[in-house]
Amino acid sequence: MIDVAAEGAGYPGGWMVEDFRTELRELIETEGEFDLLLEGDPMPPPVFGSFYEEIAAVMRDADPEGLPLPMITPASTDARLFAGLGIACYGWVPMLFPAGSRYQDAMHAADERVPVDVVRFGADRFHDLLLRYR
Repeated sequence: MIDVAAEGAGYPGGWMVEDFRTELRELIETEGEFDLLLEGDPMPPPVFGSFYEEIAAVMRDADPEGLPLPMITPASTDARLFAGLGIACYGWVPMLFPAGSRYQDAMHAADERVPVDVVRFGADRFHDLLLRYR
């Protein structure tokens, strides 16, 4: 297990801004200049406590064949701002697409569409979580 906090500012793998700049320079193989336009505050390491376990249980109950897994997303989130207030956040998007579908192709596309059954599944999981949460 990797101690993310010890690795550096909560970045997966311990990457800091200067590490990113160094690797980018190696990849582009030029002495060109570039500017970092936006640098957000780092996220703290995730907290896998009872609330996370409840979310996973809701998903296991709804889809016994599935395996709930945490993931890292390259997207931006306001969770880092809540974390600064001591509030743990989970980006939970409970969807069940038909086999062979790629949700990555459906979300935030120019013609973004999600099947009604997928939305219904997600709404039902939120309802399940609210009924179970104490």
